[in-house]
Amino acid sequence: MKKIIVISLFVLGMILPNINVKAVSIGEIEVPTVNSGDGLYQDQYENGRYIYRGQNPNNYIEFNDELWRIIAKEADGTYKILRNENLENRPFNENVNSNDWKTSTLNAYLNGDYYNSLSDEAKKYIVSHDFRIGEVSSSNDLESAVSEEKQSIWNGNVGLISVSDLLNSKIEVNESETWMQDKINFIWRTISPQPFGLIWVVTGGNGFAYLDYDGSIASHGVRPVVFISSDLKFEGDGSKDNPYVVTGIIENETITEEEENNDTNSENNTQNNNQSPQVVEVPSTSAYGSIIIATLGIVCVMVSVFVMKRVTSKN
Repeated sequence: MKKIIVISLFVLGMILPNINVKAVSIGEIEVPTVNSGDGLYQDQYENGRYIYRGQNPNNYIEFNDELWRIIAKEADGTYKILRNENLENRPFNENVNSNDWKTSTLNAYLNGDYYNSLSDEAKKYIVSHDFRIGEVSSSNDLESAVSEEKQSIWNGNVGLISVSDLLNSKIEVNESETWMQDKINFIWRTISPQPFGLIWVVTGGNGFAYLDYDGSIASHGVRPVVFISSDLKFEGDGSKDNPYVVTGIIENETITEEEENNDTNSENNTQNNNQSPQVVEVPSTSAYGSIIIATLGIVCVMVSVFVMKRVTSKN
């Protein structure tokens, strides 16, 4: 009997942690969130935001006829994406020792010549968005980085990753493995200023990345970041061999006059009956199987205990 109980509890322990896992629409493709390993995580610091973590999650997307990676699905539904390869090395500021992104020559280049070089289709998908550019004091404190970055906002078309983007891409902040770094001994820039007039940069290679800092005049790799529209439809599975590809625009459902009249009548009937509409939260489809299996597992344990007691009493 003890063996049966132990095995049943082990099975339940494997199932129960996944009951609350939900699926998130990535370009109308349902992607399950995860609690461990590579994949899509719920952001612990911003409700409604989802981030890709790990060494090689399926977050590749074809954009501007190039491979990019999805950093996050933002709370407003837009997708924050990062170019998979570096551009040529550039200084943050040419001949000016300043870490202010708003006035930097790199900002002027990315939102001028670089943006203009993108395909018309790519530019059609980009939305002007807020980038958080507040000064970050620590290279390994995600909570403080998130808070500090919000102290200054810049709105534009093309930017760079922030310190929190890199830290969030790791399953554990104090680890070094991340999908953001796949080159050997390569240094590239973030948008985040560091105290004393310096800029945070990413260094490392072969799937490992660390934060360091340097002056604004030094030349380092540049990986553009843009936000693309929330109403895009994707195909693919996000892997490198089968990246997400934009196939169209999600059409907003139009309400016909008949449907509008039906909604009005339904609302009037509700008011006449003095009944308040109720909102019922239903678990995601992927959770139903786990709930059923967990319930059956509990029942099996109870039945096993009952049967063993009856057998023992007869003996």
